[in-house]
Amino acid sequence: MIQLTYEIDAEAGTLTLRAGDEDRAAIADLIDDKGASFESECEALDYLMSNSELQWIDPLDTGDLTEAPLTGILGEEQRERSGPYGFIECGQDAGGKLYQPILERWGFEPYQIRTFLADLVARGSAVFHNQW
Repeated sequence: MIQLTYEIDAEAGTLTLRAGDEDRAAIADLIDDKGASFESECEALDYLMSNSELQWIDPLDTGDLTEAPLTGILGEEQRERSGPYGFIECGQDAGGKLYQPILERWGFEPYQIRTFLADLVARGSAVFHNQW
């Protein structure tokens, strides 16, 4: 199991993922076995996404014109279709549809030339930005 950590720098607008030596080796093995694909990225981040406030975010929900992998933080369920970076529909009850605002979102913009997994293996960190 790959157990990444993360750090948010609100001033710089960055989210930095970090991997220790054992996790870097596990990510390298994952890339060797499955290639550097979205499936590999999801598998590498599975533990982190399941055990933190971070979620995968669809660029269509934020209005960002990118195909970069996005991760973000969602707010509490609400009735309003609003949020600083958009919203996602999360269900409904007797009162109608419910939405979660997207409070923060970061993208790995060099995705066209390399995967963030390569940065984790090579440097032990990968930096996602909230402005591009």
